[in-house]
Amino acid sequence: LNNNKVNLKKFLVSNTFLDTYLNANIDTTKKQALFDSNIKRLYFDKILDMRDKNLSIDLNYNKGVFLDIKDFNLSLDLSNGIEFANSNMIKFKPYSQILQDLNVTKIEKFWLKSQDFNDFDISLNGVFFSNENILKNKKAYIEDDFYIKKIKDSIKINNKDKSIQANITSKDINLNVNNFGFVLKDIKGAYSKNILYNIKAQGQNLDFVFSEFNKSLSFDNANLSVLGDSIKFNAQRINSSFYLDKTSDRVYLSINGVNDKILNDFFAEQYVKNGTFSLLLEGKNFDDLNGTVSIKKTYITGLKFHNQLMSFIDTVPSLLLFKTPTFNNQGLDIQNGAIAFDKKDEKINVKTLALDGDTVDILGLGDVNLKDNSINIQLELKILKSASHIIANIPIINQVLLGKDRAISTAILVDGTIDDPKFHTQVIKEALKLPFDLINNIIQIPSTWFN
Repeated sequence: LNNNKVNLKKFLVSNTFLDTYLNANIDTTKKQALFDSNIKRLYFDKILDMRDKNLSIDLNYNKGVFLDIKDFNLSLDLSNGIEFANSNMIKFKPYSQILQDLNVTKIEKFWLKSQDFNDFDISLNGVFFSNENILKNKKAYIEDDFYIKKIKDSIKINNKDKSIQANITSKDINLNVNNFGFVLKDIKGAYSKNILYNIKAQGQNLDFVFSEFNKSLSFDNANLSVLGDSIKFNAQRINSSFYLDKTSDRVYLSINGVNDKILNDFFAEQYVKNGTFSLLLEGKNFDDLNGTVSIKKTYITGLKFHNQLMSFIDTVPSLLLFKTPTFNNQGLDIQNGAIAFDKKDEKINVKTLALDGDTVDILGLGDVNLKDNSINIQLELKILKSASHIIANIPIINQVLLGKDRAISTAILVDGTIDDPKFHTQVIKEALKLPFDLINNIIQIPSTWFN
């Protein structure tokens, strides 16, 4: 002390939000001071974390209490807690995880007020950011206003139109979002990360874009719950339902009532017309599971597989019989269909494929390798309801020509890739086998002709 002069050397200030050593020259007459501070840590929960920063600070407590920090062009009013506004808060980006996570490039105005340095109100106006993983109304989401309020252990956040509303505590996040889209780049990685919060989220008009597959799903409404390693998700779209239940050692996915619009939108192609589709997956994880697909009353129209099969039948005269009215301009008619498969890593084993058509049934089995998109499938085409029904009504002759199944059938082998399937017939083998089939059918006549 020297009359009205006070010099502080290596003075320590420590409280809930600040740890700093400082040297200061204080003029008690003018009520002014100059601080040369070494901030060990300046901390506001989840908002700001500054460490080991040297700052020069001017204090004026003549009328109220004011701090000026020239390095940040910042003036703080400490007369009643703390209050300040600033248009250059982007300088704090290196010390703010939330600004980094949002990749904020500009903040037109930042305002903060707190009476006890624990609870606070914050508004951020004209926040510009770049985040390719988030869309709003199906467009790039690059600008918004945000309002943050902290009361005790709870932080509430909402944006300008309240399409985002969040309540964050030390362990939980409750989130409500509307009219947003989320780009998911690493599905497997997302499931393996350690999640620090219990999350409950809900929203309406949501899009999920799977960039790994270049596919997207839209939902009218959705709910998400994350508790430890347990993830539950359920959503609705038109009359369809989606349900996912996943833990570290189990996955269950059920999709029901999908119509042609949802399916075509997902693949961004007109693959089917009319119909309903369902999918069930269950297993240890997405690399080790069993699945079933069911199909009802649809026309397969735009699949390369279907188009290539049509072209192949056109080139083999002995197969033209199978080009029945089922193969019409609307596509391949399927009244009922089911596919059962299992997946191990990159390989899908199709255990059963059964498509019940209006005039042609298609049966099959085989495998698909997702690593190189190669396929190896055996198909059997059976005419049950059109070309063979005439013969089927002639006693004894029907048994000789069609056998007890009353069906004309042929086998087709499919290989190549998903995008470029190759078809091969077994007509020669079937021709060699035909006399033996006829003999077998004749032998079986006594057991069937009374039917």
